[in-house]
Amino acid sequence: MYGKVKVGLRFLSIILGICVLFSISCKKDEEVPINKVLILGNSITQHVPEPSMGWYGNWGMAASTETNDYVHLLLEKFRLYNQYVNVNYGNITTSFEEKFWIFDSLDFVSYKDFSADLIIIRLGENVNDSYANKYGFDYYLLELIDYLKNDSHTIISCTGSFWPNAYIDDQIENLCQANGFIFISLTNLYDDKTNTAIDEFENPIVGAHPSDKGMENIANRIWGELSKFF
Repeated sequence: MYGKVKVGLRFLSIILGICVLFSISCKKDEEVPINKVLILGNSITQHVPEPSMGWYGNWGMAASTETNDYVHLLLEKFRLYNQYVNVNYGNITTSFEEKFWIFDSLDFVSYKDFSADLIIIRLGENVNDSYANKYGFDYYLLELIDYLKNDSHTIISCTGSFWPNAYIDDQIENLCQANGFIFISLTNLYDDKTNTAIDEFENPIVGAHPSDKGMENIANRIWGELSKFF
């Protein structure tokens, strides 16, 4: 009887050891730091100076300063948890949004080579509904994401549109649900005109972009979903 108990205890200790090792392994996986963040979008993400429109910045359009656009507000939040985080961002309106059905990976080589741990796709406003229906916007968005992601551990998140566009939002959200990506809704932000810079610029196109308050609310919604990874 004693021998059987001894063997049983030895077996139990082995099982417990395996469980501990498995637990440590999982914990390590969960604690992999996010050192590189890639943010791709449109003029809300970054827009070069365009004096003819009354826009002189080189950051998220309509933000009063670079530090007040949603990209740099997020960067500030990221660095509270990882001071070494590197954020790469760009405007892909002409290379993707406006002609997604002729997606060319050569336009995105530098973004792929960045090898991001977290990718944030923040676009949709410049996607034509009829083209989205004809060609399948979600299909090409997935193709872009698959090309950009570093490996299966890359965290992928997509937001909906700031300017109301339920059709495009639905395509993006359904894509996220089908592929295990994180969808972040921006619904109703535009309804509150204080989230826009409509009273700050003569040009209505510039003014329709997020104000400092709008940029902050976009950053807060994104951070609300992604803070758990930092």
